[in-house]
Amino acid sequence: MNTEKTIVITTPYFPPEGGGLERYALQIARLLNRDYGWRVVVVCANENLGKDIIEETEGIKIYRLSRDIRLSNTPLGFGWYGKIKKIIAKEKPDVINVQTPVPGLGDMTSWIGKNLPQVVTYHTGSMRKGNYLDLFILAYEKTLLGFMLRRAKYIICSSDFVRMDFLKKYTSKSATITPGVDAEFFAPDPEIHKQDTNVLFVANLERGQEYKGLKTLLDAMKILKKEFPTIKLTVAGDGNLKSEYEAYAAKNDLKSDVIFRGRLEGRELLKAYQKADVFALPTSNDSQPLVILEAMAVGLPVVSTCIGGIPTMIENGKEGFLIKPNSPQILANKLAELLRNPQLRERFSEAARERVVEDFSWQKRMEKYNEILEKAMKRSE
Repeated sequence: MNTEKTIVITTPYFPPEGGGLERYALQIARLLNRDYGWRVVVVCANENLGKDIIEETEGIKIYRLSRDIRLSNTPLGFGWYGKIKKIIAKEKPDVINVQTPVPGLGDMTSWIGKNLPQVVTYHTGSMRKGNYLDLFILAYEKTLLGFMLRRAKYIICSSDFVRMDFLKKYTSKSATITPGVDAEFFAPDPEIHKQDTNVLFVANLERGQEYKGLKTLLDAMKILKKEFPTIKLTVAGDGNLKSEYEAYAAKNDLKSDVIFRGRLEGRELLKAYQKADVFALPTSNDSQPLVILEAMAVGLPVVSTCIGGIPTMIENGKEGFLIKPNSPQILANKLAELLRNPQLRERFSEAARERVVEDFSWQKRMEKYNEILEKAMKRSE
């Protein structure tokens, strides 16, 4: 096996920072290094202002570049261009893999490495959210993003929804590789005793990710509390809207019923899944959320929405329920149906775990991912 080939992976953040996109990038980095002989270098943003960090973990070299500002969920550093240029010159990558969409870091790396083979991994549809930023986002998607996608030898999409909808003009050079999950790590623990009626929500609480639906879930909690006075909602996530969500919960007499745990990683996140009864993600704009797969792997029934690639992950009425977004009453009804029926929860739990083990392992995904990277290299030789 050739151990000399080098890949530079750019991602907005990298664990322990970030969310599903970043955990996808982490798993890709681990397996490329461990199973396919790649020397992996990651370039990402660092939330610590004014401080760059270079570290190595699990054989992966990580450059965490300090950001100067953040616009919505987009980190930017005024000195990044020069820093990335030095990293590319030093590390001499054979392939660049840009994990996106988040403007800035990936675009700079793609431009600096324009003479190198590139693979773009795109994780969602349009970033437009129906607010004042949409004009800027549209301009970005029509210009810089378009340049990067045309420059790429191949495009990897996180779902067929992304590939056949937002990126349909690139189908001739794109492929779908959905998120996988480590089902050995994310597994049920039958020894955990669940004392409360516990609903779990996992997502970033950034302004740019309001679409994940936490406010809708809080509205549903207010309805559910009438039937389930001991109900608890655990929120695993952090971001600049956390204080607003906390205030909204307090305003709706949910202060003692909603537990904001902050961002959880590793075994802390695993325990949060294992202690829950039901997982809820009432998102209104998503592709293939990794947190749904993690919840299913732990055996949680899921209530989510008919958005993006989610219907390919969950069969309505088998592993969970799918509803239309922005529907607190319907969400409350489906959660109540699960919470009052332990036999239904058990049936959904077994089906969810079985579906993940059979259909969402990383092994075949990584074979395909590595094949695309190798092809990108060979096309440039």
